[in-house]
Amino acid sequence: MPRLDPGKTISASLTAESVRKMKDTGTVLLAAAFGLFIGWIDTRPTWDDAGMTAGFILLTAAIVGAISPRRVWILGLTIGGGVTAMNIALHHSYAASVSLLIGLAGSWLGVGLRRVFGVSGTD
Repeated sequence: MPRLDPGKTISASLTAESVRKMKDTGTVLLAAAFGLFIGWIDTRPTWDDAGMTAGFILLTAAIVGAISPRRVWILGLTIGGGVTAMNIALHHSYAASVSLLIGLAGSWLGVGLRRVFGVSGTD
């Protein structure tokens, strides 16, 4: 990490690459929070709606994928992985592993919609 020059302001010391890394890290953390939250809802005793869970995974992965298309596969696996991890940890069930595929599909859907609507840039 580059050292800060005492004569420069902090904003002038940040390079475009360091800002991009911070954005990527923040987006992955956001995806992890979404995945764990959806997984928590999915593991509640009163929740018995796999279609809604799949829809939430698809929608949130699409939103996060549209926000940061550079790391689309990581984001999709992170959201789906949160749901899978909660189900394995709390119910010892691997049936929710399909959420990994739904997360990947959703994140790629977000990238595709971003391109269809003509949003430029990779970040």
